[in-house]
Amino acid sequence: MELLQTYEAVTEQDSMFMWIAGVVIGVALTFLHLSFQSSEFKAKYTHNMRMLIGMLAFFALLIASGTLMFSWLTKAKLGPVSLYENRIQTPYGTTEFKAIKDIYFEESVEQTWLGTNGKRSKLLMIAEKKGNGHVLSEMNYPIQQIGNELKAAISKWKQKKETVD
Repeated sequence: MELLQTYEAVTEQDSMFMWIAGVVIGVALTFLHLSFQSSEFKAKYTHNMRMLIGMLAFFALLIASGTLMFSWLTKAKLGPVSLYENRIQTPYGTTEFKAIKDIYFEESVEQTWLGTNGKRSKLLMIAEKKGNGHVLSEMNYPIQQIGNELKAAISKWKQKKETVD
């Protein structure tokens, strides 16, 4: 069937964190090398100061490596959403229109220790008849546009199906 629309995930924030983490990893590796291998560094600083610099560089290296890895995993997990004449393909799989039970928007509120005044985000929920679901967040996709286009495509598909039957 014909492809109607493709929506790419917005991952600029993940890309920015990946670049920052890469720079921090480079700086931390440089300081680790200097604190343990460089003879000029050994002559300039005491043993305790070099060990402190090495320890701080190691912790920065660990944190930046974790940030880089998890940002990459998030970016890899978020794929495009493709809307066809008779199905939708999300990072969670492909669903035929006849298998869709409901399409609705839901607001997610992050719980805080003070109550429910946390961060709010809007979600597009695509529920299948067999119980599976596709959840798209407004932080990553233009969900209002996807929801409207999907509903329009489903109604067009139903009209086309009725005229064939």
